[in-house]
Amino acid sequence: MKSDFNINLEMTVSLHEMIPGERGKVAEILAEGPVGRRLMDLGLLPGTPIQALRASPLGDPTVYELRGYRLCLRNEDAAQVLVRPEIRFQADATTDPYPADSAATPDAKTGLRSVPSPGAKADGNSV
Repeated sequence: MKSDFNINLEMTVSLHEMIPGERGKVAEILAEGPVGRRLMDLGLLPGTPIQALRASPLGDPTVYELRGYRLCLRNEDAAQVLVRPEIRFQADATTDPYPADSAATPDAKTGLRSVPSPGAKADGNSV
């Protein structure tokens, strides 16, 4: 039986599993030989901050930003790099701050919602 003390709280994922916009730090290079050496020569060293920028339309290759430059890697090579993703706490994107039954209505031009002033009527005219 495993105890909670045996669980590694530092999650790592392979570089090709990162979604565009996600940031992290390189944890380990799994590749050995010439491929591993080439990845390290490109700046993929443990502790290096990295961000996935965008993927090609078919998903392979993907563009990453690290050390002030952009690097395009095939998924086959990116799978050999383990990354510790940056943990971001965000508000739930599905929660609408202005529920449909509230008095807030979206502006037709901007799509932004405005809350009417306390003295305004529902038709937009003030008292």
